[in-house]
Amino acid sequence: MCTIISKDQFIGKNLDSIVDSGMMFTNKRGLIKKAAVFPPDRPLEWVSYYGSITFCLSGKEMPACGINEAGLVVEQATLPAAVYPCQEGKPAAGILEATQFLLDTCRSVEQALAALDSIAITESSWPVHFMLFDAGGTMAAVEYLQGEKHIHEGTTEKARRMDNCEYRHSEVPLDCRSVDDMFSALEETRRPDTVWSHVYDLNKRTLHLKRAGKEEMFLVETDRLDLSPRSTELMLNLKEGDDCLEPFCTLRNRHLISEFFNHPVIRQIMQLPDPEAMIDFIAELPKNYDRVNKIMLRFLDGERISQIPVKASHKKYVLMYLASRFETGKDYTEAQVNALIDRWHTFGDYFILRRELADCGLLKRLPNGSKYWREIV
Repeated sequence: MCTIISKDQFIGKNLDSIVDSGMMFTNKRGLIKKAAVFPPDRPLEWVSYYGSITFCLSGKEMPACGINEAGLVVEQATLPAAVYPCQEGKPAAGILEATQFLLDTCRSVEQALAALDSIAITESSWPVHFMLFDAGGTMAAVEYLQGEKHIHEGTTEKARRMDNCEYRHSEVPLDCRSVDDMFSALEETRRPDTVWSHVYDLNKRTLHLKRAGKEEMFLVETDRLDLSPRSTELMLNLKEGDDCLEPFCTLRNRHLISEFFNHPVIRQIMQLPDPEAMIDFIAELPKNYDRVNKIMLRFLDGERISQIPVKASHKKYVLMYLASRFETGKDYTEAQVNALIDRWHTFGDYFILRRELADCGLLKRLPNGSKYWREIV
């Protein structure tokens, strides 16, 4: 369950769960990722353009919600009536990985809605609906009902609420002028199974956290975090009372995943007679991304490409990284393509990089070269 409420730049959530554990993670820019889906689904692949902070119940890269450094907030709540549409041919991801994908690649609600259009949500995903907010004051609620997507767009000026019912029943009056006001409003909707409450301030790009039964507030200022490709990712254990962000720990992440999937109710709902395979699979994701990241760093000077690899698999990583700098749904002239490539490499050869992007299909173009664009493939 969960309750999400918002007014102006403040967004609050009570995270309610039968599992009383969870972690907050930082996520850095420049990571090449691949959704953990099984055939016949085709996995979504992407590169994290934005760093983010996420809340996870079932392991890193599987967030229930979060905020990125551009000020995009992606929140979700369980919606038992949700049924995801069948979208054959589109790259697929589970609902939690789709949340990470939006935070990694989008800076606005408009971009997030377009990104959701470009992918398929796996049929076995937990049933949820989304609330999206951006720093420009735009919001949208996204629901999947009877296999069709429904979008409710608006601004953050009006008070909003989402819980576990269809969104159209959930608008409420709310007077909120501060983070403390939002926490007071969350207290009124608090349940016995509320694990923690958190509040975003979009104007300041800050995140405020209160654990269940605690008065102390934990503050994260996203602008002060190092989320660059060479940074150390951090974590905060929400159950054990950590009082500072600490370096990511593989064993603690695995323990979180194990607690979730070994919970008897979760095992029953997800029909997992032996959850160890699932635990191993999710625990390996950060390791796999880190292996690719170490390869990518060989070819980066800061966050700019310093050389083109000779090895084909390594070249693919570098070209994916460069392609992620182009926005999907946007048309570019050849001059704009050249200028953007120049901004993201150091060796002064935009022509060969442009040709490589086009030859491998990461950048589409008209035959006469008058228009270029990027698709999620």
